[in-house]
Amino acid sequence: MFQFPCNKCFDKYGNGPQLYLSRCGHIFCKKCLESNCEICSRPIKSIPISAKMPREVAEYFIDPMKHHQKFMQVAKFQREQQRIYAQHYIRVHKDKRKKQEEQMRGFDKLERSLKDELEEEREKIRKYREQLACYERRMENGYHEQQSLQPRLLFNNSVSNSSRGTKSRPRSTTLSSSSMGVKDGFVESGKKNPKYYMK
Repeated sequence: MFQFPCNKCFDKYGNGPQLYLSRCGHIFCKKCLESNCEICSRPIKSIPISAKMPREVAEYFIDPMKHHQKFMQVAKFQREQQRIYAQHYIRVHKDKRKKQEEQMRGFDKLERSLKDELEEEREKIRKYREQLACYERRMENGYHEQQSLQPRLLFNNSVSNSSRGTKSRPRSTTLSSSSMGVKDGFVESGKKNPKYYMK
């Protein structure tokens, strides 16, 4: 690691006298440490450079290659996690897309079958309408024929009734001997019929 010198006397102390890190980011040895920074003239608030420094401060004194290696390890770990998640995401969406495509094929098939059924029903309705129109025409023609034949029927009925009236004669009501209760010239009651008795 780079040996940090004092920013005023530039002596590299290593394991020698204590060095101090100011809040403004400058390093001074104990003899050069003053109330104001020799570099930026700011008031100095410093901490001794040692293993007891806070971690976020001690990281500035670690070899950058170690940081780089750590960074590469972190980057590799994060890329691997991203790759695993991307594979899972792609697999899940492929499955969803496959299911959606199957559903769409089912919907297309259902739509075609419904269209076919609709066409069949329309064809049935068309045939029923044709049959109904034909039946209505027949009924209308039959009604007109009946109306045209009705005067003829009335004329024929009147002619037949008049002819029957001329030919029919009043029926004579004659009594026979059997209807009068006559038998062999005698009345059934035992009395003689005067007509037959006189003969």
